[in-house]
Amino acid sequence: MPYFCVKNGRELLTSAAIKVYRQHGFILAESFFSEKTTHELSMAVRGAVIKRGMNPFPAVDPQNNMKVKLDHKMQPRIHPLEPQSGIPTQSETEMNPKAPREGTSEVRKDKNRAQQRVDRAFRRICRLNYHSVKAGLQALRGRAVKPIDEALDTVFNTSKYWCFLWEGSPALRGLLEPNEGEKRAGDLLGEAAAALSGEVVIRLYSDGVYEAQPFINPTPFTFAGLNSPFQNPYALSAMIGLEDLDGATHAEAPRMAVMPGSHRVLLSSSAGGVDLEHFRVFSKIFDMGFLPRQTPELQGLPVIQLPALRPGGVLFLHNFTLHAMLPVMEGKATFPYIPPAARGPRNPFLYNLLLMPDRCKFDGERNSWASRDSHGPLYTYQKGQPLTDDRQFPILHRALDIE
Repeated sequence: MPYFCVKNGRELLTSAAIKVYRQHGFILAESFFSEKTTHELSMAVRGAVIKRGMNPFPAVDPQNNMKVKLDHKMQPRIHPLEPQSGIPTQSETEMNPKAPREGTSEVRKDKNRAQQRVDRAFRRICRLNYHSVKAGLQALRGRAVKPIDEALDTVFNTSKYWCFLWEGSPALRGLLEPNEGEKRAGDLLGEAAAALSGEVVIRLYSDGVYEAQPFINPTPFTFAGLNSPFQNPYALSAMIGLEDLDGATHAEAPRMAVMPGSHRVLLSSSAGGVDLEHFRVFSKIFDMGFLPRQTPELQGLPVIQLPALRPGGVLFLHNFTLHAMLPVMEGKATFPYIPPAARGPRNPFLYNLLLMPDRCKFDGERNSWASRDSHGPLYTYQKGQPLTDDRQFPILHRALDIE
């Protein structure tokens, strides 16, 4: 078994496992949840995804909606008649004596030149055939700048993601919120996160679901702290493997690649996770390894591929550990591709929870739906305001009875 893997939640709480997490920035518990808890969590996530439909967010303001609406009307707009007395009657020739007059050789020469250019372009188009188009595409393939269409295909052909699901799903709330009786998923995750991070109180900031599809593109190397609305060196994510309820093989689920020890490098080079402007400038969505290449301190670190996250397994990932999703190059070729914006049933395979210690403060950045949209939980928050609302950010674990 690799050094970053443990069998279950009991081994995860040992001193050796905690040391591995703090040194390398991640650890994988293969059978963290029981079969019963995994099934309940998978069913709750599936119900929340079906309820949400094609919308990644609970609701979006019209000004933040990225959809383009074209006002295509078949009837022309009728303007009210205006008095014509104000229209000047002076001709262009009288206003500008140097302007060429209609019928002169200067006007005929300009028209002839324009027509000649149109004729030459038309003749070039008529000469195009299959071989010339193929040669042009092969020449285009070697260019450094990709066409916009290819860039958009790269963006949309990645794993579909839904976020902030738990608040609108009673089933998920029942599994994540604290329970005085039997320990549920939220209690187990909070206890493990507190032991790994060394914090007393663990809160849930947000959740999200990824779907599995064959033949999808990778995502660039990044870290969760880059887009989090708070900077805390002890925050972490818990990525949970879900059951395959549709009968599709989990070989189609994307695998993760991580850079061990990158969290310590990023924390030291960003003043403890506070100064992140350097990494925001060097982030690119179409280049998988752009951020590591532009950070000299990271170039000597290894990159490892994690095994497939099986149902009930949990990957605990530090908020500043570099990670990426690898492309999916296996699966049934007959599996129908579902575009991210399409309606219909999906195949969620990973449930991601962003966990934070108590007393984290809002950084004031309006760079995400949570802080920029009126439906987001941080829309009314001011810079420096603590994220301590138990209704929006519930407590998953409290080690001591403290205020």
